[in-house]
Amino acid sequence: MKTSIKSKKHLSKVSKYLWIAVAVGWSVVGGWFARQTPVPTLVSVCAAMVALAGVVVTVFGIWVAIIFPGLVAGLESGNKDAARLQMKRYDTLISILYRSCFVLVSSIFVLIVCSFYGKSTITLSFFVAMFVWLAFFSITTSLFVAVGNGELAVSSRIDEGSILGMVRRLRRQGKIKGDDD
Repeated sequence: MKTSIKSKKHLSKVSKYLWIAVAVGWSVVGGWFARQTPVPTLVSVCAAMVALAGVVVTVFGIWVAIIFPGLVAGLESGNKDAARLQMKRYDTLISILYRSCFVLVSSIFVLIVCSFYGKSTITLSFFVAMFVWLAFFSITTSLFVAVGNGELAVSSRIDEGSILGMVRRLRRQGKIKGDDD
């Protein structure tokens, strides 16, 4: 069983590095094709990234505010299973918040640099376009991780509920002994 867990972790690392390689490669290719694009057009795209990152920061900030009281209550009550699940969700959301805040702040920085630089050059257009693609991949990854994390939390709750329901039915039928509640 340990080998399967190790192989899953290895596969997870491989897929993570593969995703990073695809994102960086696509960003370089996207920057190369956008190198003739005027900087004002790229500034508009960068402004859209600021808006997108702002929405993501707001939504995930609200989620953290909802999850955090449950995490604290689980830790104080000593319920390790509930606290562990909430802590995993909290850690995932915090890492997404950090990533989105980084995209937000760095996008604003790129907007400022482009505003003061003034003239369009092939090099500036290339790097701004490459940055926008990397920011897009970062936000996309954050959203998919959040959806996957939420799906796992919901499915584990459904599994937990179905197991409790089955145990109650078996107790009522007298097939297993225990309290019927």
